[in-house]
Amino acid sequence: MNATERWPILGELCRCAELFPDLELWVFGSVLTSQTPRDLDVLIVYSRRQDVQALRAMGYWEMAIPEVDIIAMTIDEVDHYEFIHVTGARPLRRTPTGCSDVLLGLGITSERLAIEPMGTGSS
Repeated sequence: MNATERWPILGELCRCAELFPDLELWVFGSVLTSQTPRDLDVLIVYSRRQDVQALRAMGYWEMAIPEVDIIAMTIDEVDHYEFIHVTGARPLRRTPTGCSDVLLGLGITSERLAIEPMGTGSS
């Protein structure tokens, strides 16, 4: 079972994000390691801040159980802090030419990005 099947609120977040083609969504934290996470940590990688603001306004993400805890960063911030590598974040929604490809262009390897899709194994 993948993350959007286990927690339908993440599927709803992905569906809403489809309105903003430049946004990428990644999950990290206890959502990757626990059957009962305290919250659902989501990284939104963006190039247009207003897209993040609009996506946040589309739902009561923080009211879900478990709550969706959103952090938003630009591609440069993700690279600078090595956020995806350090947190072990996994892609929830990637864009056709999204941050993953940009980071690969900066010399960050696919192994560091852990870009294989979530939920391909047994749960």
